[in-house]
Amino acid sequence: MSRKARVPEEDKSSWDNIRYWAAHWGYAPPKAGALVGAKSNGSGLVVLLHLPEAAPNASAADETGPVPALLPTISRLLGPGSVSPPSALLVVDLVPLLSAGHTEVQAALDEEAGTLDLGKRLGRPAARALERLMLKQATIVAYGGAAQLALKLLPAPGRSARLSPDAISRIVLVHPRLSAKCVNTMLSSTRQENLVAVFDCEDSCNRRLPALEHAFPGCLAEVHAESSSALLRGLHLAGNPVEIPDWGSELTSLPADLCDDCGRSLWLCRLVIELDPHSKQHRAEVVDITAEVSEAAAPDRAREEKCGHESHDDELGSSDEGDDAGALVVRGNRCVLVRCLEKPPRWRGMRIPCVPALPGETPLVTAMRAASELCDIEGDAELEQLPSVLPVALYDGRKVVQIYTFKAARPPPPGPLEEADISDDEDLYDWYTWPRAVHALRDNPSQLAA
Repeated sequence: MSRKARVPEEDKSSWDNIRYWAAHWGYAPPKAGALVGAKSNGSGLVVLLHLPEAAPNASAADETGPVPALLPTISRLLGPGSVSPPSALLVVDLVPLLSAGHTEVQAALDEEAGTLDLGKRLGRPAARALERLMLKQATIVAYGGAAQLALKLLPAPGRSARLSPDAISRIVLVHPRLSAKCVNTMLSSTRQENLVAVFDCEDSCNRRLPALEHAFPGCLAEVHAESSSALLRGLHLAGNPVEIPDWGSELTSLPADLCDDCGRSLWLCRLVIELDPHSKQHRAEVVDITAEVSEAAAPDRAREEKCGHESHDDELGSSDEGDDAGALVVRGNRCVLVRCLEKPPRWRGMRIPCVPALPGETPLVTAMRAASELCDIEGDAELEQLPSVLPVALYDGRKVVQIYTFKAARPPPPGPLEEADISDDEDLYDWYTWPRAVHALRDNPSQLAA
């Protein structure tokens, strides 16, 4: 066993090592295999090289790193407002390598950009950090002076490189600061990667865009001064569209809802890649830090939500009481969907009948009452529960609705079954076959998933 394997974890946390942070939108924290060596599918991975020049100082023992500051951007990139979100966002935190001050970071980046070979202090550690991720067709994002480092890490003829030729497919430079040495050294030959550059002003764009177009034919460029949304703007141009009402506004707050209708939410993790003491191979582990980051980013909001949940549990007596429930009523190959005839309607379009539970009411009784009230029927006499079909969880925003399945006790009226497919906008409910139900619930993904 190696000597480092016997070092306590408390001592390892104080080392000046590069750290990895990950963000993922889904039902659970991502698996290590989805972040390290993941095959390119859809929009792939987005890797952010984090080395700010303005305020590089950070503690190596910080449990959340730069994630709280990046949370407004991350939530919009991966959340429901993203038209084509990446599979995950990886933040490669290079701050522990250079934590002395503002001028030292600038000097180290400029020195690294002036030579072809990777430097011992910054270039080699950064290349090893990306190599451990085993990237495939990933998108690299870099801010400010770190753009010079990102360009140097790209594989190129005549330059020592640790990344495979297919590791990086796109590179996004946000407010890039490119020195004259970097232009002469890194942008003299033609590259095959796709490049997007977002400049902070017209002057910077006019000075550096011709050199970038020479090295990256067909590169896209835009001027966007707002630094908080410039990363989203760059990825928007690179093929990850994000819906933001006002691109010129500063992103300082979190979106109103960090959970979609299907129950998916934002998961934040720390990715740890260490050498296994037995196999001598790198081993990746994911540590969930979602709760810690949420409290660090918005302590008042987290405290209010915690108090609200506690008072809600006290009123109901337990977390199982007071939940909504619904009924999926089937007859043959058709099911019931209800509409609201009130003015104004409580919901638009068709939906599965669901109602909130009354105090002390079981979910099954609530589901039966939902069918009785919203369909105007006598549920006890006209419905039969299917006990062999387990209830399904429907995620409606931040609520969980239990859907129980019932069978109509009475047969359909005489005549062709197709007559039951005729919709009556003045009736509370209609019968739907599966294709028609999919069309009716096309704007309600949570009910369609249930």
